[in-house]
Amino acid sequence: FENLKALESGIAQTAKQRGLQRDAPFPFLLRGAITVAWHVVDWAEGDTVHTHAKHRASGLHGRLEQQAVEILGFYSDQHHGIFTHRDSNMHLHVKTATGDFAAHVDEVEVQGGMSLFLPGE
Repeated sequence: FENLKALESGIAQTAKQRGLQRDAPFPFLLRGAITVAWHVVDWAEGDTVHTHAKHRASGLHGRLEQQAVEILGFYSDQHHGIFTHRDSNMHLHVKTATGDFAAHVDEVEVQGGMSLFLPGE
């Protein structure tokens, strides 16, 4: 998968092929070595106005290059702006295989293989 849109399409297609009902949100887990752009939100204390632009601009940002990770994701085509972004059917968090780093996923690039785990597997 060269980006999040391709990953999203692949998750939906695989869920359908495996008979997973997609009319309700479902979690999934990915394991493998990928490149991922990430961020960690760090709101200013007392700031009660949350916008997507502020969300993206706050905190730390960076990239992991071809590292072994686990990605915990949630898929729903009915919850835009609730627990997925307005332009996505997924919400993703990454954790390094060593467990010493975790963050929100902004973009992915999968060059090798990844294992996908869906509910009931």
